[in-house]
Amino acid sequence: MKTAEFFAGSCSFSNEAKAQGYYTITNDIQPFAGIDIVKDFLLLTKEDLPDSLDVLWFSPDCSTYSVAATG
Repeated sequence: MKTAEFFAGSCSFSNEAKAQGYYTITNDIQPFAGIDIVKDFLLLTKEDLPDSLDVLWFSPDCSTYSVAATG
């Protein structure tokens, strides 16, 4: 199975996918450790990604969409 994690940050989904033996690719706008494609998600092209993916996982910025934003 091929997976992609967008807004990956700490790569929590991809780390588990790799542990299960899946191929995975990660994307984030910042060069965190383990990020494969450092690029704004809105600027990605089909050439940036593998030909076919089975799972797309999106983890939007937690500081915007969680209680961390009230801080």
